[in-house]
Amino acid sequence: MDTIQKDDYIEFTLIAGENNQYSNSIKGTAEELNLVGWKISDLDFINEETTLEEFKERCNDEFMGSYGSYDEFAETSTSKTKLTRKDGTVLVCSGYVVQISSEYKEIVVQAVKNNGEALRYASEELRADKEVVLEAVKNKTYRGSALEFASEELKADRDILFELANKDLLNAQQKASWKSPHGNVDALQVFKEGSEESKADREIVLEAVKKHDTCLSYASEELKADKEVVLEAVKAFGASMNHASKELRADKEFVLEAIKHSGDASQYASRELWADKEFVLEAFKYDAGASFRNVSEELKAELKTNEEFLLKAIKVNGLALEYASKKLRADRDVVLEAVKNNGAALQFALLPIDLEFM
Repeated sequence: MDTIQKDDYIEFTLIAGENNQYSNSIKGTAEELNLVGWKISDLDFINEETTLEEFKERCNDEFMGSYGSYDEFAETSTSKTKLTRKDGTVLVCSGYVVQISSEYKEIVVQAVKNNGEALRYASEELRADKEVVLEAVKNKTYRGSALEFASEELKADRDILFELANKDLLNAQQKASWKSPHGNVDALQVFKEGSEESKADREIVLEAVKKHDTCLSYASEELKADKEVVLEAVKAFGASMNHASKELRADKEFVLEAIKHSGDASQYASRELWADKEFVLEAFKYDAGASFRNVSEELKAELKTNEEFLLKAIKVNGLALEYASKKLRADRDVVLEAVKNNGAALQFALLPIDLEFM
C-alpha cells in the first residue's frame, strides 16, 4: 500500500548550522499531521516544505542571524524523514541512523566486509564487538575510516589500530584517486581516533608512517628520534623529515642517508649541516638543485666564485655547473669536468656559439 495510513507515525527533522546546532522536528500520526491518504513517495516534499514553514514560525533571531534569507537556509539545511507502521515496520527512513541489533551479527559482518561504513548502522553492542570492527577497518572500499564508528574501548584496541595502520588501498586506481598528495588519509585515523598509547607503539607507528607524511608528527618524541622509523617515513614521503627530532636533522650521516631516498628531505636538515662543505658536497651527489637551494649564503657565494670548491662540486654532480658564476661557466676546463660527470651539464655552459652552424 503506497498511501499514508492514519496510524502511521511520521517524523520530520530539519537540521542547520555549521555545527548542526539548530534543528526542528515535527512528529505525530498521519491523522494528527493531516497527511492521511498522501502518497508515501511525497514524504520528502512534505518534509522540506512543512518543516521549513514550521521553522519560519518558530525560529528565533539568533538562528536567522546565520542566514541571509529563508532560501539560503533551505539550501544549506539537511533533513531526515521516517515513517513507521503501527506494527513497527519502518517503511521510509531517510537520514535517520538505523541500528541493527546484535541478533543479526552475521548480516552486519557481511555488510562491513563489503563496506566499512556500514558499521555506523550497527547497534552499540556490535560496534563494541572486536570481530565486527576488525572486519570493518580491514575493508578497502570505504574512503573514510570505520574506526570512527567503533566503541571507545575498541578505538584503543591495539590489534584494530595495527590493522588500520597496516591497511593499504585496494588497487592502483584507488591509490591514484583516493590518496591525498600527502598519502593515504586512513592511516591518520590511527592517531586521531585511536589511543594515546598508539603514538608510542613502535610497530604501529612504523607501519603508519609509510602511509601518510603527517603520521610521524603524531609519534612520541622517542620514535621521532628513532632512525629506522624516520628513515621508513622518509622513504615513503621525503617531507616526513620535517617531523624528525632536532638531533636527527643535525645528524650528518643520517641526513645523507635520508637524502639518498628523497631529495625532499634535504630542506629539513639543520642549518649547521648546510654550512658544512663536506656535507654539501655529499648532498650534491643526489640532488644538486635541492642542495644549492638549501646551502648557507656563504657557501652559495663560494660555490659561484671559488673554482676549487666548484670543481669538487661538479665532480660529484656535473649539474652543479648551473650555480657557478658566468666566468666559471665559460671556463673550458671547468665545463669539461662538468660534462665528464653529466653530459646534461652542457646546457649550463657559456661557450662560444657557431652562428654559421646555428
